[in-house]
Amino acid sequence: MDQRPWSNTQLKRLGKSIRSGEPLPANVPSFDEVIVWYNELNSSVQKKIQEIDWTPLLGARVPEVTSRAKTIDTLREKLVRHPRMSLGTIQDLAGVRFEAEMTLSEQDAVANAIAGLFRHEPEPPCLHDLRNDAHSGYRAVHLWLMLSGPVEVQIRTHLQGEWANMYEAAGDLFGRGIRYREMPEESVPKAIVEGLQNLSTSDIANLEEEAQAIQQLELQIAETPPKTLPILLRKGTKSYRESQAKRARLDQLQQKYEARESQVRLGLSNIREALINAKIGK
Repeated sequence: MDQRPWSNTQLKRLGKSIRSGEPLPANVPSFDEVIVWYNELNSSVQKKIQEIDWTPLLGARVPEVTSRAKTIDTLREKLVRHPRMSLGTIQDLAGVRFEAEMTLSEQDAVANAIAGLFRHEPEPPCLHDLRNDAHSGYRAVHLWLMLSGPVEVQIRTHLQGEWANMYEAAGDLFGRGIRYREMPEESVPKAIVEGLQNLSTSDIANLEEEAQAIQQLELQIAETPPKTLPILLRKGTKSYRESQAKRARLDQLQQKYEARESQVRLGLSNIREALINAKIGK
């Protein structure tokens, strides 16, 4: 796709106009013109990511790849909140989202593959890992691509995505300031937001760590060389005991994972119901 048809100065002036609500200066593109161009950029990035064969990494798990551009309202809110920010430097004006049922290591592999597709190094400043340093509870891996314009690719597990959608719904109800650590003053909304944040940074994070441990142990068991199998069948040998210990450990991890997953699902369901009740009560 061709480079942006507007200079940084023109975009900066458009951003000032959106922030202040003042009329557009001369020789400045409208928001609609800019967002149409960014939507085309989004679509081209989305298409290239969808064309990757993800089967070797994800198997039968089909990723959801979508794209979106900011609305003028969310853009104005961001510009007002960050007075020194210029429209031309906003990374997530164009955004693509990749979601799939995957482990943390698979999430890393997806990020590496997408970065390589667009000839970016999978490290800062391109890579932004928000899983261990959650932003108001939000966990994901982001790629900041510098193409014909800046594009942000959000890479999320299904649970990370489900949580993020629920947090967005909470922001619509209680104010988008919750994305910036601004807690509601009323007790019920505050409890809901705190519950959501804890669910992400504690319960979902721990669940994903357990899924990662299960996958690693499964790989260790699967990688046992065929030539050692007759030895493993001999009860009492060291190899046999180690094999049995791994399988017992795998069973324990899987049982623990299933119990914790049920708790996470119940937590999400309870908060979803609380959000519905809060919306009805408004």
